[in-house]
Amino acid sequence: MPGRWCTEQFYYRVTIDSCTCKGWHFSIERYGIGKCRHHTLAFPEIAAQNNKIVEGLKEAAKKPLAIEPVQAKASKPKIVVRNAEDFHDLSKAQLKELGARIESKLKKEYALFDYALVRADNQTITLKYVYKEEFSQAEDAQVQAMVQAAKALTPKGVSVCASCM
Repeated sequence: MPGRWCTEQFYYRVTIDSCTCKGWHFSIERYGIGKCRHHTLAFPEIAAQNNKIVEGLKEAAKKPLAIEPVQAKASKPKIVVRNAEDFHDLSKAQLKELGARIESKLKKEYALFDYALVRADNQTITLKYVYKEEFSQAEDAQVQAMVQAAKALTPKGVSVCASCM
């Protein structure tokens, strides 16, 4: 039976398999299964099952990563992901190293590239490039190529985007 739950000034339409709140949407995006307090109040049995699944996914994320350093030609360790399906989060140090590797590669190949901004809290790398009022088609293609080259260097779970701001 669907219900309407009031939280402060907002009403949320809750059904057995959904809720209109941001918490439900975040849970679907992150874990693939919905979980929010409105759904828990409306359907405690189903919410308990969903909560058990989400907690299992959180526990699986805490397991050690299958990452090991590999000697490169310049004797600098590289990050190698053995099993991309089991990959979850990189540490801050690993992300910074990955950002530095991407930055060194892109600076050599792309004139528009400025620097790579690494955000460890949400596992993103933002490629910053030179600001211009208008970009030519060749420059647009260069930006797209930068993003593709960076994505090729990043493991699953780390998002790459580009910005000139």
